[in-house]
Amino acid sequence: MSGPEPVQAILNLYADYALCLDERNFSAWPDFFAKECRYEVHTRENWDLGMPSAMIYCDSHGMVEDRVSVLENTLTYRFLHIRHMISNIRVHDSDGGAHTVTANYLVLHSTEEGETRIFSTGKYDAEIVIDGNAAKFRKLIVIADTSAIDNLLAVPL
Repeated sequence: MSGPEPVQAILNLYADYALCLDERNFSAWPDFFAKECRYEVHTRENWDLGMPSAMIYCDSHGMVEDRVSVLENTLTYRFLHIRHMISNIRVHDSDGGAHTVTANYLVLHSTEEGETRIFSTGKYDAEIVIDGNAAKFRKLIVIADTSAIDNLLAVPL
């Protein structure tokens, strides 16, 4: 895929990713990742200091799937409506079929009582590959602006 097609596939990936999480379709979340993948959530402070500790660390597709299993079958957490806003998506370069992409994110949580709060803000650093006509994350590094997250970090960002 060359020309504008990869860019549109990447934009679709981010839009579909947000929709999947907003609709709480967690069982479909692993489908957004390549078979060999990495998903990490870091705080900006740790990231800027080069500290490798992550709040969430999945270095294989199996670990991403396990994250969903824990989320759906084990964890108990307060029900919240989730809304992801992803903006400033930039495709920086392509190398060997992988695209380096950055984007900003804002995740809002709304309670059953009608209160809406900012859950997390930050950026995504990603390597995205095109698999057929669909883009998939080979690497998705989430860098949260702060470690002060309003609630248990149970759901993916």
